[in-house]
Amino acid sequence: MKPGLSASEKNEVIKAAYRQIFERDITRAYGQSISYLESQVKNGDISTKEFVRRLGKSPLYQKQFFEPFINSRAQALMSVAQSKNQTEQFGEDVRSLQRLLSESAQLQNFLSNPFIQPEDKKAVINQILGENPNTYLRNFLLLLVDRRRISFLEPICRQYLALLRQLNQTVLAEVTSAIPLSEAQQQAVTQKVLAMTNARSVELDTKIDREIIGGVIIKVGSQVIDASLRGQLRRLSLRLTSS
Repeated sequence: MKPGLSASEKNEVIKAAYRQIFERDITRAYGQSISYLESQVKNGDISTKEFVRRLGKSPLYQKQFFEPFINSRAQALMSVAQSKNQTEQFGEDVRSLQRLLSESAQLQNFLSNPFIQPEDKKAVINQILGENPNTYLRNFLLLLVDRRRISFLEPICRQYLALLRQLNQTVLAEVTSAIPLSEAQQQAVTQKVLAMTNARSVELDTKIDREIIGGVIIKVGSQVIDASLRGQLRRLSLRLTSS
């Protein structure tokens, strides 16, 4: 915040920051504020840019604005998919988008950049979708651009897939291994997870971490099964230390 600003001018800067993140003056609309951050920016302890960044990370924003918006948009997309009897087709398209976003920080930064014109973002989206016949998903993405919410695309994709798994009684198992798992090993993990959860089916999300040395780590919700060699060595070390 520039030095020499009056108290009223500082308040106007803060209101503008709230509007940038929440798209409204939350002190007027909801009677809410984040006073400790306001004090820091007014006193010059943090910059206005840092104030805006912390607003976007604040529990107030996450719980009352970000999460409800993500949930409502994913549910809206699911409702369209169900009405067209295309939940699985939407799921395939959403997975492709999510994979593309996770692999391209450049694309994420482009879509999130508020200084890039909406028409330029729409052109890139249309280029990505190409000849994809799913006009409902295309229109949904273009609407996110118009509403200045396209930067939330990746979490919306994640939430849609979570809703799809819930609909199909499928659980997500995050599996970490030192080397890629064979088909037989993936099937063994799937059977293990089915026995744990009584789900109808399992979706495996695999990743490689050579630091676990060998074996696997399986995470299903809050449950974690550490069958890695690193985990076994750690437990052995603890037993030897305590004996």
